[in-house]
Amino acid sequence: MASPVLPTESEPIAKLKRGLRRYFEEDEEFRVDPHHATELLQCLRDSKKRSRDLEAEGRSLRARIDSLQTQLDMSNKANIDAELAIQERDLELGTKNDHIKMLLQERDQLRLCVKGAHEASGRLKQSLKDLNAAMQATKMATEDDTFVPSESEA
Repeated sequence: MASPVLPTESEPIAKLKRGLRRYFEEDEEFRVDPHHATELLQCLRDSKKRSRDLEAEGRSLRARIDSLQTQLDMSNKANIDAELAIQERDLELGTKNDHIKMLLQERDQLRLCVKGAHEASGRLKQSLKDLNAAMQATKMATEDDTFVPSESEA
Protein backbone atom coordinates (compact mmCIF):
# COMPACT_ATOMS: atom_id res chain seq x y z
CA MET A 1 0.00 0.00 0.00
CA ALA A 2 1.62 3.23 -1.15
CA SER A 3 1.28 6.19 1.17
CA PRO A 4 0.65 9.64 -0.24
CA VAL A 5 3.73 11.73 -0.82
CA LEU A 6 3.66 14.94 1.15
CA PRO A 7 5.09 18.04 -0.52
CA THR A 8 8.25 19.50 0.89
CA GLU A 9 8.55 23.09 2.05
CA SER A 10 9.21 24.13 -1.54
CA GLU A 11 7.09 25.35 -4.41
CA PRO A 12 3.76 23.63 -3.47
CA ILE A 13 3.90 25.05 0.07
CA ALA A 14 4.91 28.46 -1.24
CA LYS A 15 1.95 28.39 -3.65
CA LEU A 16 -0.36 27.42 -0.79
CA LYS A 17 0.95 30.27 1.34
CA ARG A 18 0.51 32.79 -1.49
CA GLY A 19 -2.99 31.48 -2.25
CA LEU A 20 -4.04 31.64 1.39
CA ARG A 21 -2.59 35.10 1.76
CA ARG A 22 -4.47 36.34 -1.34
CA TYR A 23 -7.68 34.67 -0.24
CA PHE A 24 -7.59 36.17 3.23
CA GLU A 25 -6.51 39.62 2.07
CA GLU A 26 -9.25 39.97 -0.58
CA ASP A 27 -12.24 39.56 1.71
CA GLU A 28 -12.45 41.63 4.88
CA GLU A 29 -14.61 38.96 6.55
CA PHE A 30 -11.88 36.34 6.19
CA ARG A 31 -8.85 38.37 7.12
CA VAL A 32 -6.61 36.66 9.60
CA ASP A 33 -4.02 38.33 11.70
CA PRO A 34 -0.46 37.31 10.80
CA HIS A 35 0.05 35.56 14.13
CA HIS A 36 -2.98 33.31 13.53
CA ALA A 37 -1.83 32.54 9.98
CA THR A 38 1.60 31.63 11.34
CA GLU A 39 -0.06 29.30 13.85
CA LEU A 40 -2.03 27.64 11.04
CA LEU A 41 1.11 27.12 8.98
CA GLN A 42 2.94 25.70 12.01
CA CYS A 43 0.00 23.35 12.55
CA LEU A 44 0.34 22.18 8.94
CA ARG A 45 4.08 21.59 9.41
CA ASP A 46 3.51 19.71 12.67
CA SER A 47 0.84 17.56 11.04
CA LYS A 48 3.17 16.73 8.16
CA LYS A 49 5.97 15.78 10.56
CA ARG A 50 3.61 13.63 12.64
CA SER A 51 2.42 11.89 9.49
CA ARG A 52 6.02 11.11 8.49
CA ASP A 53 6.76 9.82 11.99
CA LEU A 54 3.70 7.55 11.91
CA GLU A 55 4.64 6.24 8.48
CA ALA A 56 8.12 5.36 9.77
CA GLU A 57 6.57 3.63 12.76
CA GLY A 58 4.30 1.70 10.41
CA ARG A 59 7.29 0.55 8.34
CA SER A 60 9.04 -0.57 11.53
CA LEU A 61 5.97 -2.52 12.62
CA ARG A 62 5.70 -4.14 9.18
CA ALA A 63 9.34 -5.29 9.44
CA ARG A 64 8.64 -6.75 12.90
CA ILE A 65 5.54 -8.55 11.58
CA ASP A 66 7.56 -10.01 8.70
CA SER A 67 10.21 -11.21 11.17
CA LEU A 68 7.58 -12.86 13.38
CA GLN A 69 5.95 -14.47 10.34
CA THR A 70 9.31 -15.98 9.36
CA GLN A 71 9.75 -17.33 12.89
CA LEU A 72 6.24 -18.77 12.80
CA ASP A 73 6.91 -20.47 9.46
CA MET A 74 10.13 -22.02 10.81
CA SER A 75 8.29 -23.17 13.95
CA ASN A 76 5.57 -24.80 11.85
CA LYS A 77 8.19 -26.63 9.78
CA ALA A 78 9.84 -27.87 12.97
CA ASN A 79 6.45 -29.11 14.19
CA ILE A 80 5.90 -31.09 10.98
CA ASP A 81 9.41 -32.57 11.11
CA ALA A 82 8.87 -33.61 14.73
CA GLU A 83 5.52 -35.23 13.92
CA LEU A 84 7.12 -37.17 11.06
CA ALA A 85 9.90 -38.30 13.37
CA ILE A 86 7.30 -39.52 15.87
CA GLN A 87 5.46 -41.47 13.18
CA GLU A 88 8.71 -42.99 11.95
CA ARG A 89 9.64 -44.02 15.48
CA ASP A 90 6.18 -45.48 16.02
CA LEU A 91 6.64 -47.74 12.97
CA GLU A 92 9.99 -48.93 14.28
CA LEU A 93 8.39 -49.85 17.60
CA GLY A 94 6.34 -52.58 15.96
CA THR A 95 9.43 -54.36 14.61
CA LYS A 96 12.02 -53.97 17.38
CA ASN A 97 10.90 -55.54 20.65
CA ASP A 98 14.35 -55.15 22.22
CA HIS A 99 14.25 -51.38 22.09
CA ILE A 100 10.57 -50.69 22.88
CA LYS A 101 11.16 -48.94 26.22
CA MET A 102 13.94 -46.76 24.86
CA LEU A 103 11.95 -45.82 21.77
CA LEU A 104 8.87 -45.00 23.85
CA GLN A 105 10.98 -42.62 25.92
CA GLU A 106 12.32 -40.96 22.77
CA ARG A 107 8.79 -40.68 21.41
CA ASP A 108 7.61 -39.05 24.63
CA GLN A 109 10.50 -36.61 24.50
CA LEU A 110 9.68 -35.75 20.89
CA ARG A 111 6.03 -35.21 21.83
CA LEU A 112 7.11 -32.84 24.58
CA CYS A 113 9.22 -30.99 22.02
CA VAL A 114 6.23 -30.81 19.68
CA LYS A 115 4.01 -29.56 22.50
CA GLY A 116 6.56 -26.87 23.33
CA ALA A 117 6.80 -25.93 19.67
CA HIS A 118 3.00 -25.74 19.42
CA GLU A 119 2.91 -23.46 22.45
CA ALA A 120 5.64 -21.26 20.99
CA SER A 121 3.74 -21.19 17.70
CA GLY A 122 0.63 -20.01 19.55
CA ARG A 123 2.58 -17.23 21.24
CA LEU A 124 4.08 -16.20 17.92
CA LYS A 125 0.63 -16.13 16.33
CA GLN A 126 -0.66 -13.92 19.16
CA SER A 127 2.34 -11.59 18.77
CA LEU A 128 1.63 -11.41 15.05
CA LYS A 129 -2.01 -10.53 15.74
CA ASP A 130 -0.96 -7.87 18.27
CA LEU A 131 1.50 -6.34 15.81
CA ASN A 132 -1.10 -6.37 13.03
CA ALA A 133 -3.51 -4.55 15.37
CA ALA A 134 -0.80 -2.01 16.24
CA MET A 135 -0.08 -1.46 12.57
CA GLN A 136 -3.78 -0.89 11.87
CA ALA A 137 -3.93 1.58 14.75
CA THR A 138 -0.86 3.36 13.35
CA LYS A 139 -2.44 3.46 9.93
CA MET A 140 -5.66 4.90 11.36
CA ALA A 141 -3.70 7.44 13.39
CA THR A 142 -1.81 8.49 10.26
CA GLU A 143 -5.07 9.05 8.44
CA ASP A 144 -6.58 10.94 11.41
CA ASP A 145 -3.56 13.26 11.79
CA THR A 146 -3.79 14.62 8.27
CA PHE A 147 -4.87 18.26 8.56
CA VAL A 148 -7.31 19.44 5.92
CA PRO A 149 -8.95 22.78 6.72
CA SER A 150 -12.62 22.93 5.84
CA GLU A 151 -14.22 26.04 4.43
CA SER A 152 -15.69 26.92 7.82
CA GLU A 153 -12.19 26.77 9.41
CA ALA A 154 -10.71 28.90 6.68
